[in-house]
Amino acid sequence: MVEETVKEKITETVTKTVVDEETGEERDIVEEVTKTVTKKVMKEVEVDLNGLLDILDAPGDFSDKMVKMLAKKSRFSLILGEDLFNHPKAENLARLAGLVELYTDFEVVILPSKTNTLGVSLICDLDDEAGDYTIGYNAKGDFVLSANGDGDLDMPALNQQEGTFTNVDKRVVPTNVALGYNGYLLNDIANALGLEAELTIDYTPALPEESGFKPLEFDDLENHYTNRGEEIRGYRLVSHKTEKADMPVWPIAENAGMVGEIGYRCNPVLQFNEYTKKAHQIATDAKLLVSSGKLEKLGVSEGEKVRVVMDGGSMELVVEVEKFIDGDIVLIPDFDPKLETERYFSSNRYQNVTIEKV
Repeated sequence: MVEETVKEKITETVTKTVVDEETGEERDIVEEVTKTVTKKVMKEVEVDLNGLLDILDAPGDFSDKMVKMLAKKSRFSLILGEDLFNHPKAENLARLAGLVELYTDFEVVILPSKTNTLGVSLICDLDDEAGDYTIGYNAKGDFVLSANGDGDLDMPALNQQEGTFTNVDKRVVPTNVALGYNGYLLNDIANALGLEAELTIDYTPALPEESGFKPLEFDDLENHYTNRGEEIRGYRLVSHKTEKADMPVWPIAENAGMVGEIGYRCNPVLQFNEYTKKAHQIATDAKLLVSSGKLEKLGVSEGEKVRVVMDGGSMELVVEVEKFIDGDIVLIPDFDPKLETERYFSSNRYQNVTIEKV
């Protein structure tokens, strides 16, 4: 119940005494008078509160804007990215995402962290515990297979390979050789281990059907676009529908967010990874991206160098203002492998940092 001040028109019957101008006699007349009065009333109102919006510190007009945007659309998607994969509450977030897809009109789209992360996850089983010796494929390890020319054994880049990968649309699409490569392939390693396939593409029809793949030969996969721009490439993974089931979730704790100085692993718009860094057309150095407001709080000037200290080490970066962001979180890039940013953000894309002047 809330108290509300309202204006209301009321009509009253009043008796007035008037004097007859001709006779001078007084007489009473009755008439109705309408007037506006102000009064306070108690009113019952229905309030729609969303605790999640409070946790996210969403603007006050967020709900109204969302209603207007949804009114213009016929299909809705919820896009989730790498921020959630290694989050300490990843399991709970996955359950919430599953419930959104099961019980709402939203389609949940998961953006893989790398080019073929989705495909690899569907064909590989990981041990619960990590071993003592690791082999990294374009990643750090005791022995490194790398397409960058900086590993223990060179591997072809994506445009030097013939095979398939699974994209964000859950399509298994073929890729052909665009640049020659005169070195070892993954198939050479497989043959050394006794699997004996003449070509890498010989494994295409053997991809596991229980994971949604089809037993199709590589040369049978279509690979073109129509004049209308319609994609005719490969095939979509066979969807295995999950029946509606009891999916318990845990409450989101109040004040669950991080406190203090926060760094977010995030690249600038034109840089994605170490491969784009090699492109001279978009050459740029890795910098600490901040909002104009944050620059003022740090007490530094754009172009100055700072030291970003995190658990396990630190890095020095030049500060640059990113006009499209606001707030206090600073953005730390990972497209320059020399920074080893992923080493600091292996468990979460957000980390507490300390920023010092150099």
